[in-house]
Amino acid sequence: VGVPVGTIFGVYLVKAGITNEQQALRPGNELVAAGYCNYSSSTAFVVAIQGEGAPVELDLTRGSSNSHGDFMEARTLACPMRGQTYSLNDARFQDWPEGLRAYITDVRSGNGATKKQYSARYVCSLVTDFHRTLYIGGGGGNPR
Repeated sequence: VGVPVGTIFGVYLVKAGITNEQQALRPGNELVAAGYCNYSSSTAFVVAIQGEGAPVELDLTRGSSNSHGDFMEARTLACPMRGQTYSLNDARFQDWPEGLRAYITDVRSGNGATKKQYSARYVCSLVTDFHRTLYIGGGGGNPR
């Protein structure tokens, strides 16, 4: 159906003397790198190594005829302090906690703290929703 999808990954240094299960269940503060790929009309690859973010995008229109495109540096990775979108499954609105329903009702109509009217942008693909929110600001989640 052409819905964007993605992959989230983390990289740890291998620790000697622990099981494979223990390797896989280590805490996030032991990561040496982490990132995600978002596969859509363009492919975005974002990786952070020891805290430094480096977003790149795969441009399929560039490169030689023998390649699958060229990676190029993407725009600066910085999430705005506040955005005008939210990424929540509105079909489940009645199942949300009352406080969240009241907040979303207010911001949809421009009655929130910023007095700006918010809109929904929900794909139901975690990586795609996160990628968009990272660049344009806003909020997201999966309340139940």
